[in-house]
Amino acid sequence: MIVKLLESIVGAWMLERIGNELDDHQYGALKRRSTAHALVDMVHHWSETIDDGQSLHVVFIDFAKAFDYVNHKVLVGKLLALGLPDTIIRWMCAFLRCRRQRVKLRKA
Repeated sequence: MIVKLLESIVGAWMLERIGNELDDHQYGALKRRSTAHALVDMVHHWSETIDDGQSLHVVFIDFAKAFDYVNHKVLVGKLLALGLPDTIIRWMCAFLRCRRQRVKLRKA
């Protein structure tokens, strides 16, 4: 329980500090942005392209469990480049190291 609270606090602090560095088309993990916003943005750009008489090609890729395959060294490098303090980055590295997940099901 305390870990979730700490994650929330650190996450909010990080977004406040680096939020202006994020791409305008970033929708995941941000407050007041959702999949619906991403879809509306996509359809808007598609409509503009078609209205301008241009051709449109779309490719969809399913990144199932994408975070499971993120290279942590690359992630740390990007966080360093954003100017986050070493203490936060070390904490995140410790958090990501040997991470496990499990699901508990309650029998009816």
